[in-house]
Amino acid sequence: SLGNSLSEALSEAISNNEAALFFKEAQRAQSELLPIEDIIRIQFNGYFKRGGYPEIALQDLDEFQRFSRLKNYIDSVVHKDFVNFFKVRDTKTLGRILKLVSKNTSQIIVERNLAKNLGASVNTVRNHLGFLESAFLIMGSEIFSKSYAKKIRRPEKLYIIDIGLGDVLAGYDDNDNGKIAETIVHNHLEFMAISNLTFQFDLSYWKNDYEIDIVLSCKNKSLPIEVKYAKARGTEGINNFVEKYK
Repeated sequence: SLGNSLSEALSEAISNNEAALFFKEAQRAQSELLPIEDIIRIQFNGYFKRGGYPEIALQDLDEFQRFSRLKNYIDSVVHKDFVNFFKVRDTKTLGRILKLVSKNTSQIIVERNLAKNLGASVNTVRNHLGFLESAFLIMGSEIFSKSYAKKIRRPEKLYIIDIGLGDVLAGYDDNDNGKIAETIVHNHLEFMAISNLTFQFDLSYWKNDYEIDIVLSCKNKSLPIEVKYAKARGTEGINNFVEKYK
């Protein structure tokens, strides 16, 4: 399929440190998809708002129906599943954490600051974030570093698992488009890493004088990825990363 050929080309490009291998396949994919570009754009714009839960994406629901079903799903998970499976008693704090992660999706979140804002202990916040990751409602991304000690000391970036869920919890507007775009790119790369047995890689973020949204690491090689919803501005961060890590 087109997706497999692109992922294989990306893997080969990283292994050989030769971007042209992927760029050539991307050009071929673009020409193949050109006849249905308008359809893809319409579908993507819908996905950008509604997310990808099958019940929502595959049915012709109005906004009220979409909101109600996702809201009921969230309430069921937080107030029933977490109580039964993780023995969570403080579901109110759990729900507030999920809402804050949704609003700040793709952002670096410091557990200590989150605990202060919620009036909860750091251990409670840490445990609840772990529950949310275990239930695949959020995803975390560690900092890119050769030092394991630095990785565990620095805070994670957190992502809501689905944009539709995030919209119900946080009520996104146009100011959130950049965060939504990065969340979509990160999560689909993560899904790809989980499902593709031939192309194994890890994801992280990088922060120095500059910040790189996503770093894809494979076979001791690393690819910096910047996600832009509007017009891209400047490549200083990418250039700095490439120079530092060759």
